[in-house]
Amino acid sequence: MTRPLVILIDDDEAFLGAMRRTLRRQKYELLALNGDLSLLTELSGRVPSVAVVDWHLAHGNASPLIVALTETHPMCPIIVHSGDVRPEERTLAARAGAWRWVSKLEGALLASHVAQALEEGQRRRKGEGMPTMAEIQTRAIVGAMVRFNGNRRRAAENLGLSTAQFYRLRKKLGIEWNDAA
Repeated sequence: MTRPLVILIDDDEAFLGAMRRTLRRQKYELLALNGDLSLLTELSGRVPSVAVVDWHLAHGNASPLIVALTETHPMCPIIVHSGDVRPEERTLAARAGAWRWVSKLEGALLASHVAQALEEGQRRRKGEGMPTMAEIQTRAIVGAMVRFNGNRRRAAENLGLSTAQFYRLRKKLGIEWNDAA
């Protein structure tokens, strides 16, 4: 039986070392990489089971990297970890395709998050874990509403919709929001 491949993407060598030690005890195959898009060529045909990505990398946030990983390996759940707790950063990561956001302060719990992500990956490969279009639309709408503090006009613009289209889609999906805002 092959060991699951977990890729660790971070520009902090000390954190990478600590995560390597923690996850190696779990019998995972590990590949630690720096945080640029060239890592996709370093995978050389191997398919990652889980990716653990630092949100703040030397070149900026990991959003382009997450999008690229999601496009090339759609069955691979991506765990984003960061010391940043701002909701808008979490929303950006989720919109890019992150499966879960974990605080760096929860480093000791990372192994359990990876185990849960492996289960999620297995569900995806069986076709059980893929979100429906309604779920994707709901996440986008709720994310935009949160990001723009309930401002429907700005949330609609962010999603490329008119306010009327935004309202009809919210109604169709059953998304309740305090419209007094």
